[in-house]
Amino acid sequence: MKQVPNAEELSNFDLREFKIPILEKYTDNRGYMYILYDKIFPDYIKVGRTSDLYKRQCQYNADKPFKTAKMIYISVMFEDAKDIERRILSYMYDNTPPTTLSKEWFEIQHKEKILFIIEKAELGEIERLNS
Repeated sequence: MKQVPNAEELSNFDLREFKIPILEKYTDNRGYMYILYDKIFPDYIKVGRTSDLYKRQCQYNADKPFKTAKMIYISVMFEDAKDIERRILSYMYDNTPPTTLSKEWFEIQHKEKILFIIEKAELGEIERLNS
């Protein structure tokens, strides 16, 4: 472990030595879109993307005494799930009232609309959503 130098020695300290090469994880945008339901928030659903559905669901349940969150819909694998998620959320922000939970949580009444959008994305028709 390197000790960070004091202020007088800092000019001789090169932070570029600590650069980590980009990992595939950060350049590989493949993944799945999902809709998550949590019994704790029965009036809401979450839309998100992940490359590891099991790990993601475990993360939602990690700090809870009971597993209350579960994936209720999972898309096909997208080559660029990050772009698909951005497009879906953008459409939802423009066409639904915001929630106070977070930008990825929507009232459960919008579930069918979200499913429709994901299905459009699976068919490669997401560009035509706002048409």
